[in-house]
Amino acid sequence: MWIKFCPIRTDGEETICLVIDEWSLTIDGVVYAFDRLDAAWTDVDAQTMGAITSATVHDGELALVVPYRYTADSKAIWEDPNYYSGGGYRGSQYENHHPREKTTPA
Repeated sequence: MWIKFCPIRTDGEETICLVIDEWSLTIDGVVYAFDRLDAAWTDVDAQTMGAITSATVHDGELALVVPYRYTADSKAIWEDPNYYSGGGYRGSQYENHHPREKTTPA
């Protein structure tokens, strides 16, 4: 599963995201599961009440865009212009996440 985060700085509210398998994950305790045979999720933003803003399939893998709330305590990982080895802020690229992987920074 590929996830592109859209970071949003907040005062105390942080997103918790956990990949369950290649087609499902939890965001803030809510399970979101996608049907691998139905790749047309044009209204995913409304269906998830904004927890996921885009869901597509690329080369047989699920690709999601997820708004990610973070706090001042975790700002370093989100506000580092060199987060990726080639440069760029976290959230400027899709990241490959594996099942049972907590995608919230430690």
